[in-house]
Amino acid sequence: MKKIIVRSLLLFSFGILAVFSIAVIIVMDNMNKTAAKDHAANLLSVFENQMILGRYASVEDYKTLAAAAGETKDIRVTVIATNGDVLADTGFENVTDKNHSGRKEVIEALRGEIGTDIRMSETVRIRLLYKAKLVEIPGGAERVVLRVAVPIQSINSYLYGTLLIMAAIFLLILAASVLVSRYAAEKINRPFVLIKEKLGDVLNPTAEAKPIILTKHDDINVVLQDIDEISEKLNSTLAGYQSEKRKLELILNNIDYGIIALDRERRVVSCNKPAEDYFCFECIAPAPIETLIRNKNILDNIYQAVGKNEFISYDHTRLNGQTFEVRFFPVNLQEVSLIITAQNVTDIRKTSLEKQEFFANAGHELNTPLSSVIGYSEMLRADKKYNGAFTETILKEALRMKLLIEDMLKISELEENKELRDEAFDLNAVVGQAVTAALPKAESKQITLTANLASCAVVANPEKITEVAANLIDNAIKYTNAGGTVEVGLKAENGKAVLSVKDNGIGIPAKALSRVFERFYRVDKGRSKAEGGTGLGLAIVKHICNHYNAPIKIQSKEGAGTEITVTFTRA
Repeated sequence: MKKIIVRSLLLFSFGILAVFSIAVIIVMDNMNKTAAKDHAANLLSVFENQMILGRYASVEDYKTLAAAAGETKDIRVTVIATNGDVLADTGFENVTDKNHSGRKEVIEALRGEIGTDIRMSETVRIRLLYKAKLVEIPGGAERVVLRVAVPIQSINSYLYGTLLIMAAIFLLILAASVLVSRYAAEKINRPFVLIKEKLGDVLNPTAEAKPIILTKHDDINVVLQDIDEISEKLNSTLAGYQSEKRKLELILNNIDYGIIALDRERRVVSCNKPAEDYFCFECIAPAPIETLIRNKNILDNIYQAVGKNEFISYDHTRLNGQTFEVRFFPVNLQEVSLIITAQNVTDIRKTSLEKQEFFANAGHELNTPLSSVIGYSEMLRADKKYNGAFTETILKEALRMKLLIEDMLKISELEENKELRDEAFDLNAVVGQAVTAALPKAESKQITLTANLASCAVVANPEKITEVAANLIDNAIKYTNAGGTVEVGLKAENGKAVLSVKDNGIGIPAKALSRVFERFYRVDKGRSKAEGGTGLGLAIVKHICNHYNAPIKIQSKEGAGTEITVTFTRA
């Protein structure tokens, strides 16, 4: 901006000076020509008077006059007859044979006017200013044309000094114009610099607020104040938009859904971090979806969803066993034509399968004791001889069915995530009660049950923790042969309360370790049913421990025994 102003001012100044200089030269040239014409007219008048007073009437007289004029530098006098013949000429004897009747100044003189002309002289080869007049000598034989010529060089010679002076003045004025232009440009450009600085802050919400620097121009000050007000409002709006954008990005990158948006040319215009993780690519928008996802099934569904404008949903299972529910939503927008969502449903599908298995197993487990009850009831009605044995079997199956239903209700209650009434208590007392309750069963199987319990305070629901201890101890007794041992331990370690139940029973095969906490899963189904187990004990333990964020660790070796450890947070 500043350079433009300086250049414009310099060009304007140069133009003004040039026009002024040309005008001065033209005016002075005209003035000089006028002065020269007047000078030639005066000379013409002087020589006319000399001819009249001297009564010049012969050619010799005219030559004498011309020769006398030659003594004056740069003056040429010519005497011409009315027929155009040259009678005498200053310094040129050889022009008498030339006829000048066609010369402009001669023609005008013959008309009785003062003839004037400026042209290149054929005789001396320089430009001359001619003045001519018809002179009548009293008593003379004829009239003649008296012509005076002055060289143009002599007219303009005194202009050179003036031009030099004007050139010096021109250069001085030009130099002054440069300085003045720079100063003027600085003054003119300053308000625009302030406006530019203010505009620079408009789209920068993080810029530090600067006070308004007022100028001497009220209009500029009003503009600066308006820009400042707009800047504050716009920056506030932009800050709000950026805040909302960050929130949206935070939400999109932390939800359990992968989201990809495609434009009409099937290029990725937006995607979140879960989408990159799910589909194993790094999003560089905009990029063709074919360069990011190579799975043919997914690409075919994209083409179908876009081409037919229809919603598509299907499960995509990766090589690592994870299952994703992929959905394709056609969108009729200029910027977006398709939205793809992907959700990891591995756990959901597994839970659904487990539910199916649960109901199948539950139906089987309930059907067996019910069939026994029905069968023995019919036998009781038909044969009174075995009433005692039948009654005992019916009671045993009914109790097993009741226990199964109770365990199912417990799991259902735990899955509902109902709030439990927790309190601070000594885990020693609760585990001790569970050990005491299990002693009769251990003694009946000739199993030695021991306990080494330290005092450890925890915050939890005593009844639920009792179920954990009771189920672990009961499970250890079930899978320990006669003469075996079950050791229950409780100790404080690194701010934690560590409960352990260890037996030297049949142990668990390595391939079954990951499944022992599943519902109705039994390592030895025959032993479990004989012992009256429901197959839900360890599943209940897992649910309760998950609720209290208590890690469960299981170590087992087939034929050597099992140790299960639960770590609670101390109060």
